[in-house]
Amino acid sequence: MNIRRAVSKDANELSQLAMRSKAYWPYPADYLEKCVEALRIDENYIQNWPVFVGESDQRSFGFFALKNIAGENRLDHLWIDPPFIKMGFGKSLFHRSVQEAQLLKWNSFRLAADPYALDFYLRLGGHQIGTVQSRIKPDLFLPHIEFKF
Repeated sequence: MNIRRAVSKDANELSQLAMRSKAYWPYPADYLEKCVEALRIDENYIQNWPVFVGESDQRSFGFFALKNIAGENRLDHLWIDPPFIKMGFGKSLFHRSVQEAQLLKWNSFRLAADPYALDFYLRLGGHQIGTVQSRIKPDLFLPHIEFKF
């Protein structure tokens, strides 16, 4: 397993990986269509924020991104390609995201978790501090998770 900094040419592949990961869960097709833009990773995003790609046998298994949004340090993305879900790859990426956040002198970060990933984040030591209204589906409230390290 290797975790490396993303480069601009990874943008399309990471966008597709995020959509495959989101589609792993039983969401309706119309909702998934609305997620495409929110999950799009472009070259500008990769150039401006720490984005890291996990690889195994020269295949990307997932990625994460850190971002400061309105003064809040965020784990903005953490997606695992479905064939690699529940194999420990997500945990490895998460631990690396904490290391990278610490290099940025962060002592915590927050995320708006996919409801299906809530248990994953709680098992890793996150604490739910509330909910965040989805930008895509106004009647969906996402768990707002905080990690302190």
